[in-house]
Amino acid sequence: MKRTLLFLAVILGCFISTDVYSQIKCLENIDEHKPIVLESEQTANIYSWRIPKNMSKILVDNGKIVHCWASPGKYDISLMTINVDFDKKDIQYNEHEITINIVKGNIPSPDDPAPKPDNPVIPTTAFKEEVKKALSKVGTSGLTYKVKIAEVYSGIANEAEENNNSWDAATMVNEAKVRNASALPSSALNDWKDFWSGLATAFKNLKLASTDLQGHIKAFKEVGEVLNGK
Repeated sequence: MKRTLLFLAVILGCFISTDVYSQIKCLENIDEHKPIVLESEQTANIYSWRIPKNMSKILVDNGKIVHCWASPGKYDISLMTINVDFDKKDIQYNEHEITINIVKGNIPSPDDPAPKPDNPVIPTTAFKEEVKKALSKVGTSGLTYKVKIAEVYSGIANEAEENNNSWDAATMVNEAKVRNASALPSSALNDWKDFWSGLATAFKNLKLASTDLQGHIKAFKEVGEVLNGK
């Protein structure tokens, strides 16, 4: 269907008109630990996104919504939406561009010094209290997905524990983004935005080194426990 509409766009090119009001809905500054969601504010037959190759993405709702994740930095993104009126033999397309800035988050980089072996930093009950505080900010409708989010963190923790050689802290965080994007429908993302912010603060306060895989595994398990009411 998409190819057919694009073919028609070429044939009926002389009938094409543009609308300058098309927009991409997305925050311009995003913490690297928070979900990155791009959304066309206009409904269309075709959504043609131009997203940098170094950004990973998942298309949702026939391409109207895109979940992305990438390393910190600035990214230029553009969208063309195409609508075809077969009766009038008219095609309308809208173009919009946005630049988003993914800000370096709260997990230390590999260059940061690791804690001294005789004084390891591990998750504490204070961490679980901060996660509970973050969870209290989720709206009632969003809480219906609490178990799904718990499964994301518990699942990643268990997989990392079983296969240490394939995981590190950064991989765990990135995988959580991907799975959370799949676990939550776009309608629920707004309910959870304050939770992600509070969770990022909780991880920051743990002061875990990026090399402390066991510390992150324990923290992910505790996130799952809090979400499951334990």
